[in-house]
Formats: sequence, structure tokens, C-alpha cells
Amino acid sequence: MKKIILLTLVLFTALHVSSQTTSIGHRTVTFNDAARTGGYGSGGGAGRQIQTEIYYPSSAAADGDSTAFASGQYPLLIFGHGFVMAWSSYDNIWKDLVPQGYIICFPRTEGGTSPSHTDFGKDLALIQSKMMGLNTVSNSAFFNHVINKTAIMGHSMGGGSSFLACSGNTAPTTMVTFAAANTNPSSIAAAEQVTIPTLVIAGQNDCVAPPAAHQDSMYLKTASSCKAEITIKGAAHCGFANQNTACYFGQGTCSPQPTISTTLQQSTASTYYSLWLKYWLKNDCQSWNLFLDSANNATNITKQLSCNVTCSTTGINQTKTISGVKIAPNPTQGLLTISLEKNENVSIEIFDALGRKVESINAIDTKEVSLDVSKHDKGIYFMLIKNTNNETKTIKFIKE
Repeated sequence: MKKIILLTLVLFTALHVSSQTTSIGHRTVTFNDAARTGGYGSGGGAGRQIQTEIYYPSSAAADGDSTAFASGQYPLLIFGHGFVMAWSSYDNIWKDLVPQGYIICFPRTEGGTSPSHTDFGKDLALIQSKMMGLNTVSNSAFFNHVINKTAIMGHSMGGGSSFLACSGNTAPTTMVTFAAANTNPSSIAAAEQVTIPTLVIAGQNDCVAPPAAHQDSMYLKTASSCKAEITIKGAAHCGFANQNTACYFGQGTCSPQPTISTTLQQSTASTYYSLWLKYWLKNDCQSWNLFLDSANNATNITKQLSCNVTCSTTGINQTKTISGVKIAPNPTQGLLTISLEKNENVSIEIFDALGRKVESINAIDTKEVSLDVSKHDKGIYFMLIKNTNNETKTIKFIKE
């Protein structure tokens, strides 16, 4: 069973990473905060300049700059970089999340060796309000494309600054941090005023900002009624981003060193933040239940979890259940046999781990149905079986 759960996490990530349906567009926007000075951005002028790199779902045939938006409206993510790290080190983040249907913004401020954590936190919070403003400007590229569902996110210094941005601030919907480092002023103290749902992701082998001195305390202090800390076994500080000389130099001078690959660290983190964001920003109950299932059963992480959330998956979990349904083999490489207690007329729908229906069939007056799922990608799937009495049964299976 433990091997199956670990395989589930890996296959889920492989599935959703390969499910890109849009290209990725990119624009650079410089926001201005008239109440402050400094910052980073072109044009100078009064106030603080906050140059921001923005990635979004595009309708173009290929990724590119200033391409047209894909039709629709999307939740907003604002991501803070680590100490002396550039936004460009996080292409693993935007290449993962934009195809899942998000707009993600990376401020370029406070990239030097003497950053102001206070200003960086304020920048993260300001970008949310500025982007929501652009949503209502008819000649803006973002007009009618941004919905008021937002996550403040960040790595290392950016993770700690996310706590500063969200302290006493209920405008964001949720917060997600990676290897968050305690800041000045203290993000641990700021956590006492964070009330929005919070996901803290940590690396067990982080010797730069060890969980015991940083993320564990932030999690414990967070005042949210729904919070979780996922600590990835063998993961280190810098592996949440791609190669960065400054970060990896610092990490190389301390111990313990990572015992898992960067690819595995990022894919494991992606499993949890993808499911978390899809629930909190897209109201997807199936993702919440998958998050809980993985957090409670996976063997490659440890977790702390305090949430009073009850979520019934609309259209999948029903009150009446068909008794005696079995499927085999599970996991499967292709052929699945569904066994019923008696001859019935049933409809069978299969959903992937992102909630998309991938197959549906009807079976008439039968006790056994055979399905060939070899055409589907590897990953987690949910089979919804419904009979003529409106009784249902949902079974999770793994396609290897």
C-alpha cells in the first residue's frame, strides 16, 4: 500500500505537468506605489517602482512575449523570490502553474544583498490590488481576465515576506510558502496575524533555513483555521527553485545535504501546492480530498495539518451507494474488470486527477464490465459508477 501511495504522488505530478492545454504568455509591467520610494523598474519617476514579470495562459501557438490571452478568467498568484535570487530561477513554478489556469506575477524588487523585507512584503500585497485594478481597465491586456481569487506565495526570503504581506491582510484567498526563512521584522511573529488558509512546504534537509527554526514555528504561530505543513523527506533549501549560483553556494557550505533529486523535490511539492490551490482558488472538492489522502498516507513526507473543512465532491460523491462493487487489477496497465453484485444497467464515467472527464460508457443488464484504459496517461483516476436507481459508487484507481 505504501508503495502504491508513493507511486500515486509521482504519477499525479507526471499527469498534470503533461496536461498543458495553453501556451504561456509573458509581459513586464512596472507598478508604482506613490506612498513609498525605491524599488526596481524602468522609467524612474516619483514613488516606488515595482517591475513585475507576469506569466499567463495564452491563445498563441507558442510561448512568447505580449501574446494574446487565452479566453477566460484566471486566479492570480504573486510569488516572492529568495535572497539574492532572480525571478528567472522559478521557471519550474510558472511552467507548472500557468498551464493549470493561473496568472503568476514575480516582483523583481529587493534582489540585492541588503533587502528590505518590509518593502518586499508590501510589494507582494500591492501587486494583488494593482492587478485587480487592471482587470477593470478596458485597454489593459488583463481586462476581464483576472478573478478575485489570489494566492501570495514565495520561497526562502520571499516565503518569509509572504507572511509579512498576509499579516492582518484578508484580501488574499490563501498563502503558500516554500522553505520560508524568518525575516526582519519577524515572519514568525507576523504569522500570529495570518488568518487566511496557509500551506507551508519545507525540506527536511534544509540547512539554510532549517524547519525547526523557521517553517515549523511559522506553521505553529499561524492563526488560520486551516493550515498545513508538508515537509519533504530528503529535500533541501534550494531545490524548490531551479539552478541559482548564490543559493546553491550557500547550501553547499552547510549540512545536511539533499538526499533526493531536485526533480523529485519539485514534483513532490507540485503535488501538494497544485491540489491546495485548485481547492482554495477554484473550489474543487476532488482536489481537496486528494490533498488530504496524499498528506495522510504518503511515505515521502511528514505533515502537520489543522483544518476544519468538509468537502463533498459535486457530481461524484453521492448519498446512496451501490454495494458490492469491485474493480481489478488496481493498479492496472490497461485492462480493468468491474464486478457488480447483480445484473444492472450502469453508466461509468472516468475522471483524471485534475477532475476532467476522460471516458464514459453505458453497460446494459450486466454483472461484469471490462474496460481498456491503456490509452490514458499514467496517473490517478476516479471511476464514477451510477445505476438506474441513482445509486453511485466512486473508486480510485491508478494507471501505471
